[in-house]
Amino acid sequence: MNEPCLACGGGLTIAGESATCSRTSCEGQRLFARCPYCRQWSTALRRGNQCLNRNCAAYAREREACRECRAVPSIMTLGRKVCVNRNCPTNAAILAECAFCRNRSFLESPDLMFCTKSTCPCLFRRVEVCHLCTARSFVVQQESCANPECAASGAVMDLCTACGRRTQRRSPPGAPCANPSCSRNKVEKSETRTFRKAGKNEPKTAIEAAYALLRGRFLDAGPVKAPLVLVIGLTGSGKTTYLSMLGDILYRRRDRYWFPFDIRAERVEVDALLEGYDGPFADRVADHIRDLVYDFGLPNSQNFVSRQLWPPLTAVSEEDTAFLVTRLVGENDAPVAKIVTLETYGEAYEKMLRGIRGRAPRTPGLEHALSALLTDADGFVVLLDPDPTDPLGNDDSFCDLFMLLKDELRPRAFNVFFQEMKRLIEAGAAPPKNPRELHAWLRREQDRQAAFIAQAEELHAKTRSRLERLDKQLAGAPVDISKLDDGRWLLELESFLQRDDRFAKNVALGREHVTPTPGLADDELLFLLHRYYKGFVQFCLDNVKDIVGRRLLRDQDPETRSVMTQLQQRFGLSDDFIRRIEKIEPQSFNERPVNRFKSLRQLSLVVTKADRWPIIYPPEDYPRQRLPNCHLHLRELEDYLKLCGGSVRYYNASATGFTSLVEGADLPAPANAQTPINVLEPIFDMLGITE
Repeated sequence: MNEPCLACGGGLTIAGESATCSRTSCEGQRLFARCPYCRQWSTALRRGNQCLNRNCAAYAREREACRECRAVPSIMTLGRKVCVNRNCPTNAAILAECAFCRNRSFLESPDLMFCTKSTCPCLFRRVEVCHLCTARSFVVQQESCANPECAASGAVMDLCTACGRRTQRRSPPGAPCANPSCSRNKVEKSETRTFRKAGKNEPKTAIEAAYALLRGRFLDAGPVKAPLVLVIGLTGSGKTTYLSMLGDILYRRRDRYWFPFDIRAERVEVDALLEGYDGPFADRVADHIRDLVYDFGLPNSQNFVSRQLWPPLTAVSEEDTAFLVTRLVGENDAPVAKIVTLETYGEAYEKMLRGIRGRAPRTPGLEHALSALLTDADGFVVLLDPDPTDPLGNDDSFCDLFMLLKDELRPRAFNVFFQEMKRLIEAGAAPPKNPRELHAWLRREQDRQAAFIAQAEELHAKTRSRLERLDKQLAGAPVDISKLDDGRWLLELESFLQRDDRFAKNVALGREHVTPTPGLADDELLFLLHRYYKGFVQFCLDNVKDIVGRRLLRDQDPETRSVMTQLQQRFGLSDDFIRRIEKIEPQSFNERPVNRFKSLRQLSLVVTKADRWPIIYPPEDYPRQRLPNCHLHLRELEDYLKLCGGSVRYYNASATGFTSLVEGADLPAPANAQTPINVLEPIFDMLGITE
């Protein structure tokens, strides 16, 4: 019996309890067993027993035999191995009844909270207690309560920044918190009389007032504008630990760590920043500004990391959100840089990323502050959790952010490219009046024309050689054109001629004879395609000179192509960028408006926990393997940021260098053995600080 392979699309040959894929390049390494959850032949036995069925709840989760019960495979969940056999002794104390399937198969532990019954509709989905109906029916992945008797059943609920519970309806925007005990619902009448309507640009909350004060008195103060670096990380990405270690490294420097820089962190006195401030929320602004090194990093290091404990998760409250600031100075206390970032809970970033491309009004407070930070930032440090139990989680969360950055930076990059292009064309178009300069100009023009002719002759010889080689290969029995050495090149040539005004009709006429029809056998289609490409190659040989000429020019004159090549080499731009931009006529290009991210130049993607999970090296390959949708946008972003004077950088990082296994949990290494990896580098590379 044969079935399709869910890993690569090949065919499976089933024999007893196993199945073998026919493709040698199968993603699942060919050998499969039936998955106990989706009942498909999708468990890759040579890849840690992972199920490769994307519709399965156990997709991409590594499994192995439980040491206690030996009955069923255990599943890697939340960074540790958890047996999903309800009869296993390790689950006896945490086993409870599932509210959905009514089986005693729910693992009720703060770090688990999911059902293990294969037929349960919420299999392996985290389920928490609903704050409204008090039933264990709030499905975190759906962000809603599935209890039909709940007043908010099916409604998407966000975390309320005031009470810290999932009782804030997402729709309509600005809906009141459904928690009757929430502080937002307890506004006294005497207080309402003293409220005054804030102006259009006046801060409406203390966190907004804190950011406005930092802009005026810290970032923009002085002769040179200080960079604003925003560290973005979702829940569990290690953002608090990363910022804590960053502060500790800047404080201890060579006393404990490898620190080859003549730089130190100067304490930022919050009271000095607030001196004379009598603006909005003057009594609360100080609560939202902290020194990154002395008030945040050093205390967390002494109280937690040095004692082999992770810093606690950031409280889900706007009141505990703070801007972390520091001032870096060099020799003789010469100013080097100022850094401002935001320490807040990961759910705030998750909410921001979900609606980042929308135009819905934002709630005053943290949402406005985050929006302003995004727009004003000079650089983003994006922390990515490489947890293999959710391999595509980062891709889903950050795709909209990278798409937005790509769309907003495109006009800015195009403006730079075409301004440089026009300048170079105008500089080389008119001959100089000075006789000496005129002679040199004529020589350059002759050299440029000679180089263009030589390039055309070289391309003509290479193209004819390839076509003649293909003609000999197609003289025999029918073969799949994609399997030939120059097959892909021939397909690209065909695609070019299909878009060319002169040759498009000829290609379309030949293609009419190879259109698949119902009932056409595979070998018959292969014969028709073979005959078509044999004639196509002969047609190209007959017209090789014209084809090479049109392909070389690509509707651009030699001077324009030469300038494009010069700019491509200067900025290090990809061929894809040149293909996108070469269809625009430089002389007709008008400067495009730039609306957002006018200061953004740097983007760093930092894959955290390199000491706990297998790394992908070099880290530049991480987007291609783990962020397939984001990768498409990041490729364009790399070109756009190069034109804007910046770059996209990738890092594998570990906040403490390595972890120790203590009673089954991964905890920080001892203080005297910590070797942080790529904690400073993402920030210092942005600031241009070198050894």
